[in-house]
Amino acid sequence: MQSFVDRFARIYTPVVLVLAVMVAAVPPLVAGAAVATWVYRALVLLVIACPCALVISTPVSIVAALSSAARHGVLIKGGAYLERLASIRMVAFDKTGTLTKGQLTVTDVAAVGRATALDVIRLAAAVEARSAHPVAAAISRHAQALVTDLPVVRHFASLPGMGAEGEVEGRRVAIGNERYFESLRVALPAPWPQADRLRGEGKSLVFVAAGGTTLGAIAVADRPRETARETIELLRSQHVKSVAMLTGDHEQTAAAIARELNVDEYHAALLPERKRAMVESMRARHGALMMVGDGVNDAPALAAADVGVAMGAAGSDAALETADVALMSDELLKLPYALRLSRATMRNVRTNVAISLCLKAAFLALAIAGMATLWMAVLADMGATVVVVANALRLLRAR
Repeated sequence: MQSFVDRFARIYTPVVLVLAVMVAAVPPLVAGAAVATWVYRALVLLVIACPCALVISTPVSIVAALSSAARHGVLIKGGAYLERLASIRMVAFDKTGTLTKGQLTVTDVAAVGRATALDVIRLAAAVEARSAHPVAAAISRHAQALVTDLPVVRHFASLPGMGAEGEVEGRRVAIGNERYFESLRVALPAPWPQADRLRGEGKSLVFVAAGGTTLGAIAVADRPRETARETIELLRSQHVKSVAMLTGDHEQTAAAIARELNVDEYHAALLPERKRAMVESMRARHGALMMVGDGVNDAPALAAADVGVAMGAAGSDAALETADVALMSDELLKLPYALRLSRATMRNVRTNVAISLCLKAAFLALAIAGMATLWMAVLADMGATVVVVANALRLLRAR
């Protein structure tokens, strides 16, 4: 919008100057009219035509909106992103830590064969002690009450979106999701009714293997945020056509959470690059898209969206750096507010431009007709600027 106003001003200003010269020169030269009268009218025209109100109409609205958003805990990195927010038609959410609380807890441990639940937890906690993932923190907390002395892990390696592995007591221990085990060619029990039941309850499974043999699985649960469903409904009331959930979790786990939150579509078992590709695909189908995430795995998807939003308090440095908007708290209800503010801002900008142009057009006609005086021109020019600024400052009260 600012670019449009700047382009308009580049044409408008020289046209007004040429028009003023013509008003001052043509009547005296062609019709022998009084020079002083028409020079005076030309001066009145120049004062009235000054594009102050037009040029300031956009930036004053943008600054007021950015200030209002910051006071409400929404940091928008510039006016261009505020304008893009107004055109959003689809919102995609990461699941863990965004739609859910990100406070994972271990609920069940399923052992296989001769392994015991304590064996599974002990080896998993040893490897996860070197990881910063929320699942690792949950397993470590659970192990503290059961295991007094964790074995040392060597040659630790972590694969984002997959899992981790390390050497524990001379055995190669792997912990991760189903895709990770497929890449390692470690077989999972089939059928595994207990695993199917846990997934159906909305729990995520982390598999544990040692020496190439599956020992069992650890179920972790993460509840949706209290305001998640309300946020989704409010986004729909803001003319968002579709709400999607993207997650690296298993299909059954994702389906249970998606049903509970009533999202329009969900996509499970996604690696970071697949999330990015899914965002691009949904943009092509639905139009302007906003991606909301919190972790390092979400950074590619945030970059691919029209507007990327990072959950500030829980957000990783990579997510905050990549995102266009940062929520200073983990309040999802800030998202409908940001959309309302952006759309109110664009309406405000269009209103300001219309006020500026209409006032200019009316007083230009009066100036040429000789019905406007110089003091009226000054009043009209300053008055339009004051009206535009006052209208923009209303955004400071936006909620």
